[in-house]
Amino acid sequence: MDPTGVPPDGDKPAIVEPSPHGDAPDITQRFLRQRIRQQQILADLGVKALQGASFDEMLTETVRLTAEGLRSEFCKVLEHIPSENRLLVRAGVGWEPGVVGVASVGTDLASPSGFALRTGKPVISNQLENEERFRTPELLRRHGIRRAMNVILQGDGKPFGVLEVDSRSNDGFEEHDIAFLQGAANILGMAIEREQRERSLKTTLERQQFLLREMNHRVKNSLSMVASMLHLQASDVGDANLTLHQ
Repeated sequence: MDPTGVPPDGDKPAIVEPSPHGDAPDITQRFLRQRIRQQQILADLGVKALQGASFDEMLTETVRLTAEGLRSEFCKVLEHIPSENRLLVRAGVGWEPGVVGVASVGTDLASPSGFALRTGKPVISNQLENEERFRTPELLRRHGIRRAMNVILQGDGKPFGVLEVDSRSNDGFEEHDIAFLQGAANILGMAIEREQRERSLKTTLERQQFLLREMNHRVKNSLSMVASMLHLQASDVGDANLTLHQ
């Protein structure tokens, strides 16, 4: 994956709803400082991933720093649970207690996060209250979310879920914000791949250890049977010798 913000599937165009404030160029010092901070955040996340930070730490730091980089109050990692056809809030910042690890949203195309998961395309919705392309998930309505942005999270060979940032403000997410969000998703994706491979390796090792224990158990049983048979044969020979002496 490319941590610079290029989508892993190629140059797929973002689904963007225009900002309510228009498309006037923003060349203010605040904008420049934010862009510099975003690059610092991506660098920090990349270093953490390369240093082997735990998966839970990468999840926590990604949502925290992504929210900071986009000046948003909310961010979450949604993990796809195929067997239940839902996206579970695996990690998050800004949400009320009882959301992370419990709440979930749909995976259908009528949901912004579901659309990002199914199509692999980034989604920006700056006016959820007026959104006609998607329905607004109850979780977002309950928290007063007015705008959202989603990008897909790739795992080891298949999508892991979605990285989403949300805000109550009336500002608008722009195309350049997608680059930062996708960059954060790409770095987290590397941690996801590592976690999945380590889990697979652990499962393989546990299976090998189980088979080894099973083999040892069977060998011990076989040796016990052989020892018993030899003992019986020795007893029979002893009885035969005693009979001959008599």
